Amino acid sequence: MAYLTQKITSAKSPRLCLADDLGQPIDGAWWPYSAVLADELSGLVTALDYRLGKVQRLSVNWSSRHNPPNLNWQDWRTKPQHIMTIDGSEARATLLIVPNSTNSTLASMVLRRAGGFEVDVQRGQEAMLANAEAILASARRQRK
Repeated sequence: MAYLTQKITSAKSPRLCLADDLGQPIDGAWWPYSAVLADELSGLVTALDYRLGKVQRLSVNWSSRHNPPNLNWQDWRTKPQHIMTIDGSEARATLLIVPNSTNSTLASMVLRRAGGFEVDVQRGQEAMLANAEAILASARRQRK
């Protein structure tokens, strides 16, 4: 006899940053807690409902066979970024997916810059901010 179990996910808020003005090649970014995006998708959809209206469609630019690029190493430059487009009844948002294994400082910078917000750079983090900007530039080129 087989038993189906439902994975219990925590009630953590999605790590999401969304621009005030939507309609850009990249409108924001989402940094999931795990590599299993399906476990956190309902929380993301719920968080986006207030900005996009009732979510009606979600599309991605990758197949299940393609792992996301590792943003912690320069090899991300040779792989396409994972991008998700969410269509709501009132608006559309295009999000860069920041892999869950990304260094927290870099991930925070990518999230804020993807949403069009400034980053308070601490001493010694200039190169990391430049990397975050390059990651976003790569993702924006994919969307044009």
